[in-house]
Amino acid sequence: MSILMSSNGGGGKMIIRAVGAGGGIPSPTTVTDLEDTHTSFLAHMNGTNGSSTFVDSSPNKISITSINGTTISTSQSRFGGASGQFTGSSCLSAAANSVFAFGTGDFTMECWVYPTNASYGNGGFSDYTGTILDTRSSGGSSTGALIIFSNTGKLRLYANGLILESSSSVSLNQWSHIALVRSSGTCTFYINGVASGLASFTNNCSDTSFTVGAPNDHVNSDSILKHIGYIDDVRISKGLARYTNNFTPPASAFTADAYDSLLLHGDGSNGSTSFTDSSQSPSTVVSQNGASISTSQSKFGGSSILFDRSSSQRLTVIDPTKFTFGTGDFTIETWVYLNSMPTGLNYPDGFYICGWGDDNSVAGVDYLIGPTNIAFNMSNYQSYQINVAHGMNVHEWHHIALCRNNGTFMLFIDGVLKQAAYSGDSVYAPGGSTNQSAIAIGAGEPFAATGGDFDGYMDELRISKGIARYTANNFTPPNAEFYVADPSGGGGGGSWPSDSSHLTAGDGTSVTVGDGLSLIGGVLAASSSGAAVAAAETNDSVRWSDPNWGGPTGPTVTITVGASGLLILMFGCKMDEASSGMDCGFELSGANVVAPNQANATSGTNVGTLFRAVALSGLNPGVTTVTLRYSNFPYQWQTVSKRSLVAIAP
Repeated sequence: MSILMSSNGGGGKMIIRAVGAGGGIPSPTTVTDLEDTHTSFLAHMNGTNGSSTFVDSSPNKISITSINGTTISTSQSRFGGASGQFTGSSCLSAAANSVFAFGTGDFTMECWVYPTNASYGNGGFSDYTGTILDTRSSGGSSTGALIIFSNTGKLRLYANGLILESSSSVSLNQWSHIALVRSSGTCTFYINGVASGLASFTNNCSDTSFTVGAPNDHVNSDSILKHIGYIDDVRISKGLARYTNNFTPPASAFTADAYDSLLLHGDGSNGSTSFTDSSQSPSTVVSQNGASISTSQSKFGGSSILFDRSSSQRLTVIDPTKFTFGTGDFTIETWVYLNSMPTGLNYPDGFYICGWGDDNSVAGVDYLIGPTNIAFNMSNYQSYQINVAHGMNVHEWHHIALCRNNGTFMLFIDGVLKQAAYSGDSVYAPGGSTNQSAIAIGAGEPFAATGGDFDGYMDELRISKGIARYTANNFTPPNAEFYVADPSGGGGGGSWPSDSSHLTAGDGTSVTVGDGLSLIGGVLAASSSGAAVAAAETNDSVRWSDPNWGGPTGPTVTITVGASGLLILMFGCKMDEASSGMDCGFELSGANVVAPNQANATSGTNVGTLFRAVALSGLNPGVTTVTLRYSNFPYQWQTVSKRSLVAIAP
C-alpha cells in the first residue's frame, strides 16, 4: 500500500490516503501497495508464458539475465498469474550492484517458493540440494548469504559454513512464503510468517552479486545445487528487518513506487504564477507569459492551471534528466478542460499537453489535442505513434493518460483505452540546444514565441518515468489528487485540520482496529506535557528548552490490531513561533514497534507550518502499548501546539 499524506491548504483538512498501484483510485480507503525506500530489488516474475525476460520493479531497475532457460510460467503463480520456473539447470543472475552489499546492517531476503522435487533440488553436495537466493560472490565467501534447501525441505543459511537451519520444513507442491531477516546481528528464518530458528550472524556482507535458483559459483557450469520448481515475488531489502515477530505473509504482490518525475497539483491562490512540483525530487517550474493558478475551474483542490492561448501561456520545466525516458516505460497524464476546440491537429494549430525539442527535431516529444483526434509523437516530426479520435467536449473535465508498457504506447481517455501501438524507439532527453533544454507544459516548445498553445485548464498533471501506470484495457480515473509521501519522513506545509469530528482517546485508553479494511482518520491521542486533550484543533501549547529527546512524555495508548492489521502512526506539530533551525519531532516506544520509531522535521523560519512524520508498526496480530515522547531541538524557548497521533489500519 502507499500511505500518502498531505495537507490540503484549499480544504483545510489533513488528507491521509491509501493509493493503489494502478493509478485509478476507486475510493480513499483502497489499499493495494506499500511504498518504502528500502526495497533494493523486486522481481514479480510476471509476463508472457515462456518469456525469458525478467524485470526488477524496484527503483534501481537492475538488469536480470535468464541462464539456461529460466522462463516465466503461467502454470503456477502466487500473484499476478505467473511465476519463474526453474528446471534444475536454470537460474537468474542479477547485475552486480551495491544494494546487495548489506554490510553489517539489517536486511531481509524473501520470496514465495513452490518446490516440485522430492529432494528439494538437484543436490550434488552432501544434503544441500536446491538454492533459493544467493548474494555471495563465490562458494567459499563469508561476505554474503546463501539460502538453500536441505534434502528434507529445511531452510539453511550458509556463508562459508552453516550458520542457521530452520526448525521446520517447507512443503512440496504448494506455495510457501520464506524470509531470512537479520536484525541487530541476529538472523531468523520465517516460513509462512512463523519464526523457524535464529542464530547470530554478524558478518560484513560486502559482496555485490545476486542469483536466484542457483549458487553464484554454479550459475553456468553444471546442474548442482539448483532449484526445481517455481519462485514468485522475490524482494531484497537493504537496511531493514521487515519482520521481527511472527506475521501474516503478504496477501498481495510487493510494490515500490518512486517514479514521479513531475507532479503539478495546480493548487494555490487565484492569479498566482507560482507553481510547485510536488514530486519527491522537485524541479523548478516557470510560468511563461502569465500562465497562472485559477479558481474558476478545478477538478480537485479548488483550483487548476489556466492557459490562455491568445497570450501563448505555458509552463517550462528545466530538468532534462528526469524526462529521459529512453526505451523504458513512462506515463504522462492530466485532467484537461478545453475552453475551445483546436482548428487543426498538427503544430501550431493543435493544443499541446506537453512538448519538447526544436521544430522538426528527431529527439523531442509532441503530445497534443486536435479537433477530433489526440496524437503523440516522440521522434519523427508529424509521424505519430498514436493518432486516435478523442471524443472530448469543451467545458468538461476529461482524464487523459499516455503510457508506454514494454514498448507499446497506450492512450486512455477517461479510463478507456483508445489506441495501442508498438514502437521500440527511444524518447530522448530534452537537451542539446537552447530550445531543447526544457520541456513545455501547454505548448509545443518551451521557448518559442508561439505554437501549439493550449486553451483551457489542466489539473493534476503527473509525468512518471519508469512505470506504465495503466496497462488494463479500462480503469477508473483517479477521483482525488495525487500525493507523494515525503521520503525523509517529515516536511510539508499547509493548514492544520479543522474538522471537529475526530475520534479521540485520552491517556491510558485502548483502541481496537478491526481485521477488515478500515480507516481511522481521527486523533487517537493528543498531549500537552503528558495530559490528554479533546481533539487535534485544541490549542496544546507547551514550551520546551531541552535540545535532546528529553521533551515531555506523551500519552500511552494501548492498540489492538487484528490478524490482517497493519498500523500506521502519524505525528503532526504546528509551530507558533519562528526560529531558524527549529526542529520538532516524536519518538515511539512499546512492544512490537519497529523502525523508524523516531522522526523530526525542521521549521526553518516559518510560523504555523504543519509537519508530519510516519512510523510503521508490525503488529500482525497482537496488542501493543505505544508511548509518544515529544521533543524539539532549539536551544531556546519555543511554543509548539496541536500535536496528535493518527492511525490507519487495513
